[in-house]
Amino acid sequence: MALPAGSRLGHYEILAPLGAGGMGEVYKARDPRLNRSVAIKVVPSHIAEREDLRQRFEREAQTLAALNHPHICVVHDVGRHEGTDYLVMELLDGETLADRLARGPLPFDQLLVLATQIADALDKAHRHGITHRDLKPGNVMLTKGGVKLLDFGLARVREPGQGVAASVVATYAPTAKPLTAEGTILGTLQYMAPEQLEGREVDVRADIFSLGAVLYEMATGRRAFDGKSQVSVIAAVLGSEPPPVSSLVPLSPPLFDDVVRTCLAKDPDARWQSAADVLRVLALVPKHAAAAPAATSPGGGRRVLPWAVAAAVVGLAAGLGTAGLGVLPQSDPPPAPRVAFEIDAPISVTGGNTPYFFAVSPDGRSLVARVRPPGAEAADGARDLLWVRPLDRVEGTYLEGTQDAQWPCWSPDGRSLAFFVGSELRMMDAGGGPQQVLAGSNVVSIARGCTWNAQGTIVFVGDPALGLFGVQVSGGSPMPLALVGKRGGALSYRWPVFLPDGTHFLFHLEANSPDQSGIYVGSIDSGEIRRVGPSSIKPQFAPPDLLLFGRDNVLMAQRFDTSRLELIGTPVRVAGDLDTAPEQAGAGVSVSANGVLAYRPGRPGGNRLLAWTDRLGQRVGQVGSAAPYLNPRLSPDGSRLAVAREDGSADIWVLDLARGTSTRLTFDAASEDTPVWSPDGQRIAFVSNRRGGVFDIYVKNANGTGDEQLLFASPDDKMVGDWSADGRYLVFESQNAATRSDLWALPLTGERQPMKLVGSPFTERAGVVSPDGRWLAYTSDEAGSIQLFVQTFPNPGGKWQVSNTLRGALPQWRADGKELFYDASGRLVSVDVSATRPGAELTWSSPQPLFAGLLSLWPHNFDVSRDGTRFLVLARERPADRVEPIVVMMNWQAGLTGAPSSE
Repeated sequence: MALPAGSRLGHYEILAPLGAGGMGEVYKARDPRLNRSVAIKVVPSHIAEREDLRQRFEREAQTLAALNHPHICVVHDVGRHEGTDYLVMELLDGETLADRLARGPLPFDQLLVLATQIADALDKAHRHGITHRDLKPGNVMLTKGGVKLLDFGLARVREPGQGVAASVVATYAPTAKPLTAEGTILGTLQYMAPEQLEGREVDVRADIFSLGAVLYEMATGRRAFDGKSQVSVIAAVLGSEPPPVSSLVPLSPPLFDDVVRTCLAKDPDARWQSAADVLRVLALVPKHAAAAPAATSPGGGRRVLPWAVAAAVVGLAAGLGTAGLGVLPQSDPPPAPRVAFEIDAPISVTGGNTPYFFAVSPDGRSLVARVRPPGAEAADGARDLLWVRPLDRVEGTYLEGTQDAQWPCWSPDGRSLAFFVGSELRMMDAGGGPQQVLAGSNVVSIARGCTWNAQGTIVFVGDPALGLFGVQVSGGSPMPLALVGKRGGALSYRWPVFLPDGTHFLFHLEANSPDQSGIYVGSIDSGEIRRVGPSSIKPQFAPPDLLLFGRDNVLMAQRFDTSRLELIGTPVRVAGDLDTAPEQAGAGVSVSANGVLAYRPGRPGGNRLLAWTDRLGQRVGQVGSAAPYLNPRLSPDGSRLAVAREDGSADIWVLDLARGTSTRLTFDAASEDTPVWSPDGQRIAFVSNRRGGVFDIYVKNANGTGDEQLLFASPDDKMVGDWSADGRYLVFESQNAATRSDLWALPLTGERQPMKLVGSPFTERAGVVSPDGRWLAYTSDEAGSIQLFVQTFPNPGGKWQVSNTLRGALPQWRADGKELFYDASGRLVSVDVSATRPGAELTWSSPQPLFAGLLSLWPHNFDVSRDGTRFLVLARERPADRVEPIVVMMNWQAGLTGAPSSE
């Protein structure tokens, strides 16, 4: 009996029918617990009424649910509700291979990729003791993520009076076309092995025969065995040989003919004996095709065969799917070489016109990156999205609802993603859909990466100053995992990655002391950590025992003993010209477990330009040449620029904009940063970690004369934000592991006892005072994401949220106080402030986007001229219109300049 919309099976809500036939009914349903759509197959009554068949159905469904493969339809659940048995499966969006073949044969490059995925899925099932028994185009779904095989290995039952074995659960495919009993039988017979039609016992080699029939149809567009009746179809399968593929498709290589012909051998002993055998041969097809002479075009010129064009793509797909491909029983081909190619991803404005925050899936089949969709750069309110690109395709998919997501990491099975949005850690299916919040603003503000183990634990850094936390994807509160004591230096935790045991994890620690910075290893079972070695990038681990790390701008590999948790042997060079700029180093390298490496090329030192732009974002000038600049601040009269420059340790420089000269202001071996000018332009305040590694506040004459004076010291790190126009206060933020970042005002007269301006369990940063001294603009994540607020200054009073975007950060006032600018996810936004008369409340206009392209650098990535017509911004050294690709390497360990060794 059909189930009406709104009815329930267990806790599942029925939404709509998907298909029906003699072997049951399929419905689209909603799982309210996980807020996702699923497909439910209602088990036919002739099975549900027999206890032995029902129990067998449940056992085999449980076996299938244990399969973990990206090209096998996922079984989520099996249940019984008021006498009705049902199976809950992944809801797929796409078309069946049968529907696709109705439009004709597949291009050979696409055929080989899909054939490899089908064979790979069969091999996975066969190794788990599951035989499909009904492989056919109608049971192969083509989705955005590739092939999905349906109806895997469910119980085969001989019903009374039925001559051919049937499945307990028949085809599931989201289609509006009824699955008639007659159509199901005919569609099955044409792909059944002879021993299956004869009622003999079958094994995995029956699936090999079916695979050959599917490959034949994919290549030729016609069935290998056909007839006008069931009898004629059976006769063709038992006694006829189909024409060779090459006779119907002249450009097909001979080796593909051999693959199909061996699959379709009548005698099971004469076929390939496993799906792994088929995979091995499929991997060789493009190599043989590429080695063959090019065909002659009708015009007399030479042209490349489609198989040769597909060689790189198919070799990639085959290498992603299995280990040890390319080994035939007859011969041993040479080892696979290292292969590299580039992915030209869409522009990401936040990442400085380069793909930003990318990660390769564990199986090496896909890559996720944060990008800006093409054509969206100039659109008001346009923001970056997560973009999933299968490596065997030329196009990717944008995941809706992931605006401004950061630091994505994959689940071990490659089916889900975790990522940060604002002040939340979330997860969702890799194909898109609803999102689940795993952690909130109590531990997430300025995220720096996550990693996911097979037991469902995610280790993440929600704030670099708070250490590492762990949370279960099944629910629960985040728990602290590791926090190094201060030990006299500022610490920043970044980029965790699990080791294969799922218990230990690597992470990067940035400290002021070089011998304390580098890669560390920790454990989810204890708070113990130990330093592994230095690195300029996030660590990556490549099974079975290689650790990848950065040395200057070079990517290195070295053996890592996972039992002793220490490096052994000698490091070797993997790739050079690595992007190690501070805002990129954690996003610039990713590696899969099976030999797929992706990295972003760059230049050493993180050089940036000091560029002048107008209100439309057009480049109208440049200050000097590129250097590793940070935190630019214009003098009150606009004639000079104070800026931090990272040459080893950071120092403060003063640039004369009229004369084009630059003068170094600080010379200490420690680091100095966040310069701000006094209102008269005579002095510059900044922070330095010269006293025990903690950043304290100093001041020095802007002309370089005189000694540097310590203004304020405390146990916590500080960053200077602004100097009030009346000269009375320095506004700074203080970072504390307990209270996170709070804003303070340091009086510059009297006893200089700081007073707290904004302090809460949330993160308050980047405070700047309005020119009339009445308002403080700053950022806070108290609203769930980083937003811009304004409150009275210096005494507390009214407070308003000014930004209305997903993110509002890094504010700057115009010199007359009538306009406020801020960074909205890489886009500069303006707000007109219209009420500044004494005693009036603050009012402002709706935020107006100006231009995109701001780099994500705290706490100051731009400054504004006195009249508000020009902006001095930090820009990437490369041309703004150049989109830097991601380099992908297959078999990256081949041909290394030296081998990682323990000798």
